Amino acid sequence: MGLAIRRVFWFMSMFFLALVMVLTIRQVFSLALANHPGNQRQLLSEYLNERGAILAADNQVLAESVPVGKKFKRYYPKAEEMAAITGYWDPVHGRSGVEQSYNYLLSGNNPSNDFLSWLLNSNLRRKHGYDIVLTIDSRLQQVAWQAMSDEKGAAVVISPKTGAILALVSKPSYDPNKVIDKWKRIAKSKEGLLLNRALQGRYPPGSIFKIVTAAAALESGKVELSSKYQAPAKLRVGHSSVKNFGGESYTSLSFADAFIHSVNTVFAQIGLKIGGSRLKEKIMDFGFNQPIKFDLPIKSSSLPDPESMEDILLAWTAVGQGETLITPLQAALLAAAVANDGKIFQPYLVKLVRHYNGRVVKEFKPRLWKKAMQPEVAGKLKELMIKTVDQGTGRRAGISGLKVAGKTGTAEVKKGQPHSWFVAFAPADDPNIAVAVVVEHGGLGGRVAASIAKDIIKQSLK
Repeated sequence: MGLAIRRVFWFMSMFFLALVMVLTIRQVFSLALANHPGNQRQLLSEYLNERGAILAADNQVLAESVPVGKKFKRYYPKAEEMAAITGYWDPVHGRSGVEQSYNYLLSGNNPSNDFLSWLLNSNLRRKHGYDIVLTIDSRLQQVAWQAMSDEKGAAVVISPKTGAILALVSKPSYDPNKVIDKWKRIAKSKEGLLLNRALQGRYPPGSIFKIVTAAAALESGKVELSSKYQAPAKLRVGHSSVKNFGGESYTSLSFADAFIHSVNTVFAQIGLKIGGSRLKEKIMDFGFNQPIKFDLPIKSSSLPDPESMEDILLAWTAVGQGETLITPLQAALLAAAVANDGKIFQPYLVKLVRHYNGRVVKEFKPRLWKKAMQPEVAGKLKELMIKTVDQGTGRRAGISGLKVAGKTGTAEVKKGQPHSWFVAFAPADDPNIAVAVVVEHGGLGGRVAASIAKDIIKQSLK
């Protein structure tokens, strides 16, 4: 009798285990299929339910469902201004942005992290999805949008102390309310309207990358702020040369002055002095060449291995040219690292998930991501960036009565004017925001991009 009972027990155990495995695989596969942006059957099903709202941190509605007969239509009050964040939802063309990344919650699926709860409830249909509350400040987003004017490029504003994204602008943009009617014009535009330049646009960084080179140099012990260098207009390296932008020449400069005035020929010498191995180490410390976990699709920066570079490429990489490509988000993290004593927090866009009755069901907290440099090195760079705005290439970003720390970048490209970069944080003594601005073919970083960053910082601190 005991043997028979044991056999039944083991049979039932194996049956139950197999059932759980089949259900788990089915549920995971079903969820992946349901969230696929091209699954029109799922999209048409969602069309009949009231989708959750997307809101800014100050509760401004960025996306909501409005009834049209027995169905619901998605409406975006901020339209083009927020399109890079919200994305679009359409029963024909699918989803993008937050609408896609958080579709499982917006469409009403259970947000619990408990496996059994998820397994039991993931198929339960709700008439109303969960609301997604972002970290975006709608007023600051509007300021950044207006400051970019008609320029092509991007602006990212982040809290250096938490990693929360406060504003994220990509221009040119599109109206997500018109996706169904204007899809061909939007999707096939030569302007790249659907490209989120803030997260997926990759640009040569120009001199903003000198922040990384300077951090590596100061930590190496081979370079001091007072170290002196010859700064000719052109520096011969092997069979080629590194040039200062505009052909400027200096007799002798300290390392500090070379940073403040963004002198390429000095930073080329520094790159060669510290070597590819140390530069590679610092590149990794800042999170380059690594995936950044984020709420929306993002491209990683792209840098060749400095250890295997010829001298001329190493010299140009230390300057911020060569084959280096970064996103505006990565540039904002550069400024945030200096602002936050060398620490970089994981950037995040979603603040919390809320039931439509107001109950918070999930909240996202700041997480430390990288320790880019020693606090004392960050302190030295902070002072250099303050002087860059006070007396160097970033003077157009200066604000009366406020300490602003910044770094310009003029990234030369094969065709057209250089891309214009500026990264900054303020107030420099106790930073609340870090900003990165890139203007495609905008010319000198100390002009267009610095002026845009100034407008953003000035309005944000009011």
